Amino acid sequence: GIVGELSNGYVGLVSSSSAEAKSVVADVNDQRRQIYAEQAKKNNKTLAEIEAIAARRNIDRTQSGHYVKVNGAWQKK
Repeated sequence: GIVGELSNGYVGLVSSSSAEAKSVVADVNDQRRQIYAEQAKKNNKTLAEIEAIAARRNIDRTQSGHYVKVNGAWQKK
C-alpha cells in the first residue's frame, strides 16, 4: 500500500515518501492529466468533469485490499 487512488482522478502516496515513489506518482498523474485533457477536448467537457468521471471509475475499479482516499482519509478497499 504505497500508492492509492484519490477522489480527484489521480493517485497519491499512502505510506511512502521515497523519491522513487514520488517520481512514480508524478509520472502516473502526468500521464492521466494528458489523457483527461484529450478526453475533455474530444467530448467537449471541462477537465474537472473528466477528472470527476475518472475518479469515480478508478475508485470503483480499485481492487479489494488496495487503498482509496475517501473524505480525506486512506481506507483499504
